[in-house]
Amino acid sequence: MKATIVIPCRHEEDNVGPLIERLSAVLTDVELLFVDDSDNDRTVDAIALAAARLEREDLRVRVFHRAGAQRVGGLAGAVVDGYRRARAAKAIVMDADLQHPPELV
Repeated sequence: MKATIVIPCRHEEDNVGPLIERLSAVLTDVELLFVDDSDNDRTVDAIALAAARLEREDLRVRVFHRAGAQRVGGLAGAVVDGYRRARAAKAIVMDADLQHPPELV
């Protein structure tokens, strides 16, 4: 695996599907690791739905849903938790809100 893309998110259910689709159009052999701090399961469910639509084995999608006391450190804490869980030697961080164009990764 070339890299892990750590994607911290919170209530991004409307953006994660398009993000996964756009990343899958330009990347191979990567892991997308969403670190979700949402208060509900909508973002996690949207990630699962988008990942299920992928018909590729070289793009892995994982989610770590931080709940309650796990939500230490806000956004920075989510990034650190993502780095700790990354499976690749290289890690990239990008926002789930599509402000970082996925095509530029």
